[in-house]
Amino acid sequence: MLARRKNAKNSKFAPIVTKTKGHFLLARKMTTAVTDLQLWLLEAMLSASASNEIEAQQLLRLTELFPFSLTVSVGDVPGYLTRREDLMALASVIAAKREAKHPEEAQAARILFTRIKNERLG
Repeated sequence: MLARRKNAKNSKFAPIVTKTKGHFLLARKMTTAVTDLQLWLLEAMLSASASNEIEAQQLLRLTELFPFSLTVSVGDVPGYLTRREDLMALASVIAAKREAKHPEEAQAARILFTRIKNERLG
C-alpha cells in the first residue's frame, strides 16, 4: 500500500514510500527522446552484464532498466540494418550453393535466413 510521497516538491521522480520499511516504488519512469543517450545506456548495461553478448530484445528488457522508458529498437543501432541485410544475403548464397550436394545444410541456411529476416535468433 502506498503511504505518501517523500520529497515530492523537489522532484517529479521522487519515490513513493510503501508501508514496508525499505521498499519504494518509482513514481514515474524516466525517458528521453535522445536516441544516442538511450543507446549509450544500453551499451552501459551490456558492459555491466556478465556475458559478452546478449540478444538485442533481451537487452531492451533487462530488469536493471526498470526506472527508464526506452523507445529505441535494434534498428537504431548503427550499422545493424546493413549487417542484417549482409547476413541474409550470405544465408541465401549458402542455401543456393549447398542445395545439390548438401540439402540439409541448404535447409539450415534457409531457416537462418528466415530467422534473421524475422529477427528471431536465439
